[in-house]
Amino acid sequence: MQEQSQLSSIIYKKKSNPVLITNNDPLFIEGIWKDPQSKVIPPIIFQNGRETEDFLKKFKQPVAGIFFNSSLKDIPVIELIRCCHLYQPAVPIFIIADNKKNKNITFSEKELNLLGIQKILQDPVSFSNIIQQVIQPADAHLSQEVTTKNSTHNDQQLLENDLEFIPIRVDTFMSGCKSFFDLYLRLDSGRYIKISNTGESIQSDRILSFVKKNITHFYIKKESQKKYLDYCEKIISGIIQSENIKIEVKVEKLLQFGESTIAFFKNSGVNEDNIKYGLSFVENVENFLKKNKIESHLTLFKFLSAVAQAEHGSATAFVASLLAKAFKTEELKSVSILGVSALFHDIALLNHSEKIQAEDEYNMTESEKRIYYNHPLESSKVMSSVAGIDPMVLHVIEQHHERVDRSGFPRKTGRGGILLFSELIGLSDEFAQQLRLNQTDKDTNPFVAMLSVYPKFSQPVVKAFQSVFLNRGNS
Repeated sequence: MQEQSQLSSIIYKKKSNPVLITNNDPLFIEGIWKDPQSKVIPPIIFQNGRETEDFLKKFKQPVAGIFFNSSLKDIPVIELIRCCHLYQPAVPIFIIADNKKNKNITFSEKELNLLGIQKILQDPVSFSNIIQQVIQPADAHLSQEVTTKNSTHNDQQLLENDLEFIPIRVDTFMSGCKSFFDLYLRLDSGRYIKISNTGESIQSDRILSFVKKNITHFYIKKESQKKYLDYCEKIISGIIQSENIKIEVKVEKLLQFGESTIAFFKNSGVNEDNIKYGLSFVENVENFLKKNKIESHLTLFKFLSAVAQAEHGSATAFVASLLAKAFKTEELKSVSILGVSALFHDIALLNHSEKIQAEDEYNMTESEKRIYYNHPLESSKVMSSVAGIDPMVLHVIEQHHERVDRSGFPRKTGRGGILLFSELIGLSDEFAQQLRLNQTDKDTNPFVAMLSVYPKFSQPVVKAFQSVFLNRGNS
């Protein structure tokens, strides 16, 4: 421990660029601010990915390294990696693996290289551990000199019209981390010469020798940056799939179907075969999306990556599949229509307030209610922009809040005018809401709460629900 303390004091005697950290664990952040070293070089900290993304887009703050944990809820990890490569190319990127929440997060060396990630740090990780990844104690005195010289240079003046190369501040490479790019120098003649290969690191004393010659930037090829951006895009669009992830893990990871929901059904005595059928249904919906490349639509991907929304959509699809089974609806096209409609029925709520997303009408303002009452039409509109979408999906989504007693919205359609699939999704949506409440308040009983909902649906739909869940799924 004494050796560790001496090491830390050496690091912080000289000024270096700060590290950028994104972590949604309050205890982790509290631990950083309690660390005396954070007073010397305060890190830049955000608690969610969207704030980090916004920071990277709007500011050119030099950072020594970028660290974010693997369990961010508001943005896909891959999307954040892409953002780093786009706005802070060549800055070392590290992922902090939260093993309690992401037991299956593994990357091979090849995958890390393809993504441009330095390494995975296993949580718990201290601020000292983070700093040591990007600031070498022996080079701290050099880091200050390099950083100071870079701070006096205006990046905007550098080759704004250059079509092949991107200027990168030389202090970006003071970490001793390997570079994921070939590095070049620009000569006064305008020619570029390579000084380092991909996979190599540059010794700090060599960097300082360049700085003493008034060289403040190295250069990387734009086509190399594009390689990492394209790879991230392919993952986001679902073109590249991991071959070693089990089916049940893929369902949980890609569609965020909650273990607590499955546990509730099991504890309630729902037939094991029905649970397997529902999970298989959700998986088949996922496969349908991949086959038809519907998931390449960025809004749909963001929806599936937003944990709360995706879990609610998946729970609704799960319940709707069991009700459809009771109606003997198993034809492939119908199953696909039902699944896609159920999964994305609330997609228009994605970027709205928590009250709207939770469908908490009681606490909504009047303006929020107007947005909420119109969301079936808006969700249908979003889905209409997806190439190859079945028109029936749009109609089903439009009507998922209509009720036979005309208490629904947006058009107050009554008995006889509502599609069967819309009713199935509507009832499943109501039940999924009760399941969500039960996760935070175990005293609530979703089955009892559904008694007040029954009059809003046709008798065949209600009977299907009762046969599956109240008769313990022996349908």
